[in-house]
Amino acid sequence: MVAEPVSARPALPPAMKVVVAYFILLFVAIIGMQTTTVIDYEFARSLGFQEDDPASADRFVAGRARLERATALADVIIQGLLGLGAIIGLLKRRGFGLACGFGLLAISVYWPTFDMFNEAVLGRTGFGEGLIPAHVIIESVIIVTALAAALTLYRHRRLFVN
Repeated sequence: MVAEPVSARPALPPAMKVVVAYFILLFVAIIGMQTTTVIDYEFARSLGFQEDDPASADRFVAGRARLERATALADVIIQGLLGLGAIIGLLKRRGFGLACGFGLLAISVYWPTFDMFNEAVLGRTGFGEGLIPAHVIIESVIIVTALAAALTLYRHRRLFVN
């Protein structure tokens, strides 16, 4: 089966252009913040990307710092590839773009939800001081935005099925 030229395909609706822009923003944020964490954790901490001190005398805090660095590496690989696949696939109107987009959005709902539950149960230091209001606001916006993008992808899914 020969692929039709991009010019013969219908233009992306404005809502889908917003979703692609959202994926580009996510991709840049993930690659920028998480790669910085992997390469130079202390610099990432100084920029506010990470909070836990790997040199802390508290083994729990030092352990969380190691976990954050490992998670950052996984984010760069998995979310980076999904983001790239979503952006390219959606712009080329291919099914893999839809699949990568839904995958990235699922992660974008999961991690802030996990983080809020983690803060509610353990707190930032592991001693149950509770939710941090600024985190709840930011993470709620991320969740709602990701769900809105997923709904938009679903509504326009026929554009990406050959």
